[in-house]
Amino acid sequence: CVVLCTAAPCMSSAGHPEMPRHGPRHDSHHHRPGHHGGERHHNATRFAALADLPAAAPGGVLERLQQSFADEHLELAVLLGASLLCLAAWACLSFTAAVPASPCAQPISKAVSSERLVEPVVEGKPVPSSRGDTTVYRRLRNRYLVAYSLATFGDWIQGGYLYALYANHGYSMHQIAQLFAVGYSSAATLGTYTSAIGDVGGHRRNCVAYGILYAGSCLLANSPAGLALAASRLLGGISYSILFTSFESWLIAEAEACELPRGQLTHIFAASSCVYAFSAVVAGIVGHVVVELSPPSAEGGHNRFAAPFNVAAPVLLLASFLCQVQWSERYGDRRTTPSASLLRSWRAIVASRTLLALGVVNSLYETSLYAFVFMWTPSLERRAPHQISHGLIFSIFMVSKMAGAQGFALLDAYGVSPTSCLGGVFAGSALCLLVPVVSSSYEALLLAWPSFHQ
Repeated sequence: CVVLCTAAPCMSSAGHPEMPRHGPRHDSHHHRPGHHGGERHHNATRFAALADLPAAAPGGVLERLQQSFADEHLELAVLLGASLLCLAAWACLSFTAAVPASPCAQPISKAVSSERLVEPVVEGKPVPSSRGDTTVYRRLRNRYLVAYSLATFGDWIQGGYLYALYANHGYSMHQIAQLFAVGYSSAATLGTYTSAIGDVGGHRRNCVAYGILYAGSCLLANSPAGLALAASRLLGGISYSILFTSFESWLIAEAEACELPRGQLTHIFAASSCVYAFSAVVAGIVGHVVVELSPPSAEGGHNRFAAPFNVAAPVLLLASFLCQVQWSERYGDRRTTPSASLLRSWRAIVASRTLLALGVVNSLYETSLYAFVFMWTPSLERRAPHQISHGLIFSIFMVSKMAGAQGFALLDAYGVSPTSCLGGVFAGSALCLLVPVVSSSYEALLLAWPSFHQ
């Protein structure tokens, strides 16, 4: 990911010179202290033309939002189409006896071990849950989902605006690639070790730290200084790793401590998948609204694309507060150290050809996904006949992701093997990534990117 994101600006600029499509600004645009080179200055001027909108008159908030959504009729149509596709796949699943119906069906977390949380069985039949089991289940579900929904919302609302934020600060594509590389490197190194610390130091402690670190990352994003933005990405990479490890680890440990049947834990994971997808869609729409209501960006001062990050900060702190006051501390294997745990995991992967192959394949696909995360904003901006709506487009991606999950469940219900599904996914993804190479159409790319995300 780091190598591709660093090389992407060079490959992109070779075939598609970065030209302002919307005309230059007529106001003077001077270099700020700390800006290096004409490329960064040119990028700031180009992006400012996209970002600066006339300030809304007092009492004109609703009119401004109405006009904003009216200008995005194509994006709204694609969002509606993706939503209908998702509902159609869910309806098909509802009539398929082989798969239980769930509006947000996704594979249950791999973290759930088949040797743990086994349903009690008497004479070959599962024992029905008691009233006490149901009460424990509901309490655990509610405690987990409330904090988890806030944690994922705080992460998702930033997703559509990272590139736009840095470009509006005046950074060139190459400099933005370096900032992205800082985040990816942080997640791969410090984030991996920090997540392993949860086994010894406590999973709840990690979840509390997640909100605090990520809130700090969001607040640092308001500064145009390069060191502040690099520190923001450093904290963001650590937080991202914690989100996808410690939260689920805490849930599994808490369910085991409460002697919760495995079937009920499965239901909580299914509900968390629904919350995860739904919060992403809502975050994209909320991000669009707060950016549209923000005043125009000012040279050397306010950056309107920082608004979603400022919304995320208190939400993330609230998630940390709920984890601290409502969750009990749970641990993994406290008899070892984080370094020993990571080393043991590495040896297990190397010793298993299947695990090693799975890891390599997953890493290669994730690399293309993270390169897409970096490139989707500039690739759409160059082709768009108007200022793009980052939040709405991000919501389209997330609804498409939900539709893809439904599609996989439907194919699985009809007996299509996961290997065959993966072959189709890789081939389709490669075709989607070729679209910006062979086409300069905004509409074609707006359809290709969500298809890749499925």
